[in-house]
Amino acid sequence: MNGAMIFVDFEFQAERGMPLKLIEIGAVRIHNGEVATFSSLVRQKGIQAEVLDFTRIQREHLQQAPLYKDVSEQFIEFAGEAPTFIFFSSQDREIFYANRFWSELVASSRLIDYQEKLMVHLCLNCLRIDIS
Repeated sequence: MNGAMIFVDFEFQAERGMPLKLIEIGAVRIHNGEVATFSSLVRQKGIQAEVLDFTRIQREHLQQAPLYKDVSEQFIEFAGEAPTFIFFSSQDREIFYANRFWSELVASSRLIDYQEKLMVHLCLNCLRIDIS
């Protein structure tokens, strides 16, 4: 594997019929035996109180956070070349694909949905019935 393995967790607001609204990026990169982390809030307005309560993010911190474009550029630099991204939810993967600044990063990366793989594994194990 040439690039890093990057475990990603996005915090966001989801509203029916609306695009997911990214409010935080958290990531751990493992490359050549070295571990690095990335964490940044993303400036957003109109975040629901329930989302803030769930994520424990304060509205004031979001209002003072870097702009979406700036955080995206920092994240691209953090990711490096040809990384493998590991996601823990389909929504995290959806945010990754939808980010208009990350098209080159998406094109050069390998994406793994860990939650999907885990669910398939669990379901396959559930189907095994011991009839002895």
